[in-house]
Amino acid sequence: MMQFFNRSLGAAALLLVTMVVTACAARAPITDPTAAPARHFALGEVMIEQLQAGNRDDACDYAQVLPQLLKQAGPSADVYPSENYYYFSFSRAGSLFSGSIRLASDRRDAGGIDYVCYESNRNWVPPGDEIRVYLQLSQADGVSVSRLAPRAYRVTFAGEATTFVLHQLDHTSPGTPLRLGEARVGRTLDDSGTAFELVFHSAINNFYFVLDPQSGAPDEFFAVAPNTDVSRRTGFVYYRSPTSGRRTLVAVNQHESILNTAFDGPFDHLPENDYVEIGFWDYVYKAYPEMTRSHTPGGTVSDDGMIFSLAPYRLYDRIGDLGFIEACTKQFRVEDERVACMIWGRDDDADVRSADND
Repeated sequence: MMQFFNRSLGAAALLLVTMVVTACAARAPITDPTAAPARHFALGEVMIEQLQAGNRDDACDYAQVLPQLLKQAGPSADVYPSENYYYFSFSRAGSLFSGSIRLASDRRDAGGIDYVCYESNRNWVPPGDEIRVYLQLSQADGVSVSRLAPRAYRVTFAGEATTFVLHQLDHTSPGTPLRLGEARVGRTLDDSGTAFELVFHSAINNFYFVLDPQSGAPDEFFAVAPNTDVSRRTGFVYYRSPTSGRRTLVAVNQHESILNTAFDGPFDHLPENDYVEIGFWDYVYKAYPEMTRSHTPGGTVSDDGMIFSLAPYRLYDRIGDLGFIEACTKQFRVEDERVACMIWGRDDDADVRSADND
């Protein structure tokens, strides 16, 4: 069943596009505190005015949405998430909407983009009553996609054009020190602006995400136990190693996951642009041999058209649910066994999911 991920960033002006970060760098922090840009406000009065405009039935009509999006994005726009989504949200006809366009590595050079627009998820709305639009747009739909450089693509529609610049990840610079049996597969950046190192452990034969503190948006943490840190911004929960201090992602808030917000975890933001160069699939086949020859080079799963993704972490509802971290710390003396316990419990297997092309 198709899933749609809500990246709603709050009520905003029509097609108010809010990027999670404001400057692009391969290894430096995304934001420079010495040259912070002016605040970008989502104005309440504009939200209310836009709620009174238009018709709900055509709120997600790409023929209306796309040219307005391109016009507001301007001549050039940065695409930060590592699976190439450019997110937006807007108010229209008495409801709030979210969506994205995606320059997927499987389709962009052939002149195609993925377009998703949907009524922002609300838990009080009856299932099946929401507007959901998913399209693969190309020249046949009047959409032109031109490759200007390896990571720059101009999208043109209805007289409007934007050059989308895909974020360059650095997979070669040293990062968090690795332990015996670990291999750094590559770096990722999710739609919350959080940067991770994707690590594969040969003994566990699986993956986990380690926070990359040198990249991405800044985070503030509060400790809820001696080895448990929670990001104040995202709600991501980390096991903080008492010896190295590095933070391994072990849990994501279940409420955010259900609503499909920007804080639902990095599972669908893997290093898509660099799969071949970093040997990503070699690691995947070690952990999941059934994936061999079952997907495109860009990760689209052949039997359902969805995106290969990894979710080696648990879901939690409230802080009181996180006691398993200290329990695993006390139960296992070896660091790798602790991490496996925290992420997978008694099951020596991570959760591998397919995510919709949103």
